[in-house]
Amino acid sequence: MDAALISGLFALSGAIGGQVLNNLLTSNRERKKYEKEVYQELYSPVLLDIVAFYDIKTNWRRGHDIKDHIVEENLAKEIRDKISSNIKYANSSIISAYQELKRFDYLEDLSGFAEERQWLFLCKTVLSEAYCFLKKEKLLYQNQLDLINEYRIKFFLWFTIVDHVKDAVTPVEVMSGFWCVSSDAFTESFYEHLLVRFEKVKREYFKDVFEDEFKRYIQEGCEEIFEEMIDKIDNQIP
Repeated sequence: MDAALISGLFALSGAIGGQVLNNLLTSNRERKKYEKEVYQELYSPVLLDIVAFYDIKTNWRRGHDIKDHIVEENLAKEIRDKISSNIKYANSSIISAYQELKRFDYLEDLSGFAEERQWLFLCKTVLSEAYCFLKKEKLLYQNQLDLINEYRIKFFLWFTIVDHVKDAVTPVEVMSGFWCVSSDAFTESFYEHLLVRFEKVKREYFKDVFEDEFKRYIQEGCEEIFEEMIDKIDNQIP
């Protein structure tokens, strides 16, 4: 083969390879820039607010620990408004959960718990999607991810209790005693286990499954509180 032709082929290959590499690097930079934007615009503004909402609503000693002027419904509205303002950054799971909640702006909740159920579903969806996204993109420290995981478990359980007892008040009372659960329960593997365990549990067996899963994580001295939590669930399920 002619030397000039060989040289030309090498030059062409090098040019193409360089262009491909440059495109890949540019694409990677743009992707990372967008991922950071998703975190800053969608997740960062609401994550701590969702955590705060849980802490306020389910506080065991609310009159002692929470400032008098705090109204969790106002915080819930702020969370919804922030999600709405940045919905273009949300994935399909969050968009679907938000749209279902939005329907209650005109639908009457005759059950008394359906809107609460959907609100909790939105919160747990945001927390779960944020956890997976931020873990994959490595945008937070592990202790920050652990906090998100802890609260996605709590919101998942809160939602699940509402879903089974068909009531909005009892689940808050149950979750108010959740401070007696050891931090050992708030792991990613346990969250995945709970998703499977509660996926198809029948209403009449819900109390038994809940008790079975958490009795091993109850801190010493909190056994009576846990029994009260179980009784509250039992009293709501015929």
